[in-house]
Amino acid sequence: MTENITFFADGMLGSLARKLRIWGFNVLYDTTTDDQLLLDLVRKEKRVLLTADRDLFGIAKKRGINSILVQENTDEDRLIAIFTELQMEEVQLDHAKSRCPKCNGYLVAANRQDLPKKVPHGILNSHQEFYSCSPCDKVYWLGSHWNRILKQAKNIEERLKRD
Repeated sequence: MTENITFFADGMLGSLARKLRIWGFNVLYDTTTDDQLLLDLVRKEKRVLLTADRDLFGIAKKRGINSILVQENTDEDRLIAIFTELQMEEVQLDHAKSRCPKCNGYLVAANRQDLPKKVPHGILNSHQEFYSCSPCDKVYWLGSHWNRILKQAKNIEERLKRD
């Protein structure tokens, strides 16, 4: 599912870009790219443009660029709207496919012995699974934040089945 669809989220959708990365999507996000460069990149890389900017959406549509106007107020509603627009009725969050929410890099299982200087001692002792991002060196673990993400994912999955 996620391997085939790539996105470029405009500068107003940083939180959404991070959530999509957690779902395993390849999402470029850059607040400094001007609209023309953004549209050129989206077209060249055959990405789906996610934008809250009506004017940018209109220009993209006129140029035949696959784009979604994101009008919802919450990331949960935004994810549902995007999955619905792309006809993705069966989506499942799988931490093994998650990408780094910070930089979009791939996450790989990390060896606990390599982490003492990167993770607080209490976290290192209370968790077994760790993942690291080689491009940005950020380390992740399945803690309480992950449990909140799973709860939101379950809500999204249930709402998609109902709609």
